[in-house]
Amino acid sequence: MRFCDSDIIGVVETHASDVINDADISLDGFNMYRLDRKGKAGGGLALYINRKWKSCLCHELMNSDFSESLWCTISTGYGQLLVGLCYRSPSSDANNNMNLLNLLELAAKYQHCTNVMIMGDFNYPSIDFCSHSVSSGLASDAFQFFDKCQELCLFQHVYEPTQFRDGQLPSCLDYVFTDEDNLVHDLQYRTPVGKSDHVVLTWNITVHAEELKCCFKKYNY
Repeated sequence: MRFCDSDIIGVVETHASDVINDADISLDGFNMYRLDRKGKAGGGLALYINRKWKSCLCHELMNSDFSESLWCTISTGYGQLLVGLCYRSPSSDANNNMNLLNLLELAAKYQHCTNVMIMGDFNYPSIDFCSHSVSSGLASDAFQFFDKCQELCLFQHVYEPTQFRDGQLPSCLDYVFTDEDNLVHDLQYRTPVGKSDHVVLTWNITVHAEELKCCFKKYNY
């Protein structure tokens, strides 16, 4: 897999800590933004943005009470793309789950961007975005998450299983959200990296489309 051809790379569960230097996990040609889990092992996020794009941390969203998320804005030449990378642990409590819903609302309504893309591992196996259903019931955290995404008009683009673990049914745990339906295309499910039981997702995102000009004469009768 040619990472040098990518513009944005998001990695969840890096398991990075203070003893791992930036140089150990950096990628040539990319600006790296990382968020290590504090206080215990596991978790951790890394977001790599190709240096051909001007990017910076979005501090307004980084101050969220949700435990693990990274937010950057990217100048595309046609506007600002807000990119979020999230990891919700399977052991996330009700308070942290509610903080995630509040964070999604802040991101979807963020005024300083042209488009929004949110990706990551959300660990909600009971949600089926393909059939627009939740098997865990109306009172569950999963249903509240699904309902919030519908309320905010976020479009989810991953419909096939993304986690394959021995002894368990395949699950779709990893999502890619955008604020417009036609931004993501050519999404592919690729071989996991290393010992991971999650597939690698790759896709193209459209940040600008040329306006179609009509060359036909139209008469106003």
